[in-house]
Amino acid sequence: MKRDAEGQKPIVVLIDGDRALEKAVRNSAQAYAIGQRIAAYILDFIHVLEVANALWGENHPNRSPWVRSQAALLLNSGHPEVLKQWQAILEQNNLSKNQHYNVRRAITYLGNHQHMVDYKMYLQQGFPITTGAVESACGHFVKSRMERDAMHWGKEGAQKTLNIRAVKKNGDWDSYMENFINKEQQKLYKKAA
Repeated sequence: MKRDAEGQKPIVVLIDGDRALEKAVRNSAQAYAIGQRIAAYILDFIHVLEVANALWGENHPNRSPWVRSQAALLLNSGHPEVLKQWQAILEQNNLSKNQHYNVRRAITYLGNHQHMVDYKMYLQQGFPITTGAVESACGHFVKSRMERDAMHWGKEGAQKTLNIRAVKKNGDWDSYMENFINKEQQKLYKKAA
């Protein structure tokens, strides 16, 4: 909101499909009165394709061609066809118990999130469809600092710690400290006067 005070930029919400996360984002958008600015809620494209590992495994020769065909359908907003194909796979008798379970989960996952998989439209609008860059940044920026042994955080303390970490990581430490010292001196000398 600070980066776009006029409220002109659309907001894109890219998430992994956790219903609690989607609900929390929608509640926050409502609380900050920015719901009308959300251009799209997008389900991470890579998470949708993870059914490939459940069905074929990492090294199976059929894995790559199958993933390409499913990706092509999804990128053209063909999720209804993908769901039909996955359902047909599920009805095969040659699936292991584990494969059956994982394909069923993938069908439920995609089926429950059809409102967030119009990838053709998202790409036409220039929206991102994967969370990889965000997840990597979170791992580097947040997790490596906040999830060390014996650490427990409240929301306010965690936010303050991350604010300082952002200043340091962005290379703004010297200007931040100069500004901080100036503000502290103004407070102290005002009180003394």
